[in-house]
This record gives sequence, C-alpha cells and structure tokens, in this order.
Amino acid sequence: NNNFETDLSSFIDSALSRTRRHITLDRVFIDHPTQPQLLTDPKTIDDAVVNHFQNFVPIKSTPPVSIETLPDRWSSAYRPMDDVSSSIYDSLMNPPTLDEWLSTVSSTPNGKASGPSMITYEMLKHLGTRTSALLLILIQACLSKADIPDLW
Repeated sequence: NNNFETDLSSFIDSALSRTRRHITLDRVFIDHPTQPQLLTDPKTIDDAVVNHFQNFVPIKSTPPVSIETLPDRWSSAYRPMDDVSSSIYDSLMNPPTLDEWLSTVSSTPNGKASGPSMITYEMLKHLGTRTSALLLILIQACLSKADIPDLW
C-alpha cells in the first residue's frame, strides 16, 4: 500500500478502519451575563475554544486523600512494608556528591540526542574537574530550591 510509504498515520487509520472525525466551528456564542458575544473570526474562535478547554472543562479525576481510600488492590501495594526500615530514606534528599555526579556522568551513553538545553552527555564528560564541580554546585542549588529550568 502506498500509504505505508508516504503517510504512516493514514495507513494505520485505514488498516484499523478508523475515520478521522472533526468538528468545524464557524461561530461561537459566549453566553456571558453582562457581555454576550458571537464570535465569527477564525482566530478568535480558536482562542475561545482553547480557553474553554483549558479553563472551564473540569478535570474529572480526583486523587485519593490517603492510602486507605485507595481500592484494596492498590492500598496493599502502597502500604509501607513492615520489614523495610524507614531510615533508608534519611539520605534521600541529600544533594549528590561530586563523586556521585562524576560517576553518573561517566556512565551515560554516548551518541544520544541532546535535550532542550542542547547539552549532550559527551559535553558533560569532557568538562574539567573544576567545571564539573561548579556545574554540580548549580545543580545542587536548583535541587535544593526545587527550581529546575524548563530547558533542562
């Protein structure tokens, strides 16, 4: 089938007998108590639809308040284990040491694509000891403030 080579999405839809359905909105009525509006401009309609689904459509799921309110199947899975000491978590929030950082960096694979920061594992591996230590200080500060840049 030519669709497979040129348009994989259409090929999958065809193979599964799916049809794409969509709604075309050429007008939107905003029933505001003091300023009702009829929108007909396509850009304004798009903005109103996005705003509606981001701000007015409720999220239906509510997280459980406690482990006890979970279904039995999950409650037992998340209940603390009696044979595991809670002290194992004592150092969990300690910042990573330079040795831990260097070990982690050296164990990362080569040839992987960079993330949004455009920093590759190879770049981190080629940093000198002093630069690695300074970068670790920055990373520790980000972790302690719980403020990690979006581009990381």
